[in-house]
Amino acid sequence: CITRVVLKMIGEHFNSIILIPFLNEFNKILRFIINY
Repeated sequence: CITRVVLKMIGEHFNSIILIPFLNEFNKILRFIINY
């Protein structure tokens, strides 16, 4: 039970590390398209 919680926390942390830069790049692309 505890290991499942730890794995979930690690998974969420890992997802945030990957998702945040991806979302930043996505926002840059959207702004570029809108400004164009």
